[in-house]
Amino acid sequence: MFEESLQVIKKAWANDVFSHKGKHWEFPPNGGSAGHPAYAAYGKGMDADGIVREIGIAPRCYQSPHPRIYGGFAGSMRTVDFWAREGGKPIVLSGDLDFCETLWNRYAEVAKGAGHEVPREEVGAWGGFLMLTDDKGRAQALMEEHKWFWDKWFIPHGQRMPNVLMGTAEEIADQIGRAHDRLGFNELFLMFGQGHLDPEQNNEELEKFMRLVAPRFSSKDDEGTFV
Repeated sequence: MFEESLQVIKKAWANDVFSHKGKHWEFPPNGGSAGHPAYAAYGKGMDADGIVREIGIAPRCYQSPHPRIYGGFAGSMRTVDFWAREGGKPIVLSGDLDFCETLWNRYAEVAKGAGHEVPREEVGAWGGFLMLTDDKGRAQALMEEHKWFWDKWFIPHGQRMPNVLMGTAEEIADQIGRAHDRLGFNELFLMFGQGHLDPEQNNEELEKFMRLVAPRFSSKDDEGTFV
């Protein structure tokens, strides 16, 4: 059902109007749907009998043929294979860099077989929970809240506990740097707050990251190492 839904979304993004009949979805429904005079005057997809045979979205996508597709929280080779074939970019929240490297290599191999040449830095986005603080007690308290939230909601839905980037700005920058050295990604996916921090605390976390961590990754030397 999920795989077919992605095909529907791609059709909607890439065409003025479209129809779809698959195993799980049919748009418009069988036999079409009742039209409207405005459809004939300003739209497309309605036949001469006033029946809607094709549908579309408005406004059309700015990107051509459609925006970049991201696959949230990819954690299995089956998922990676799917996104590699479809041209989507998986978001990987794992601190197991051996696993991540295997995943990166697998994606590139499957994508190439599907006709997509994907540079290593574009294979996936990497990241996890962000807990940036010098106060180890506060970090532990935040970790307990995150774990409670994950255990109560995501684990029952089959989601694994993600990677945690916890510590001082220097410690977190080192974690990101080690991952980048292995994987070569050009996008980070960081979660913080998750609904249990107030807006001021969220803003503080983001501001500290941009002021204390991000500059570490603003320039590279001749060998491609961040300096």
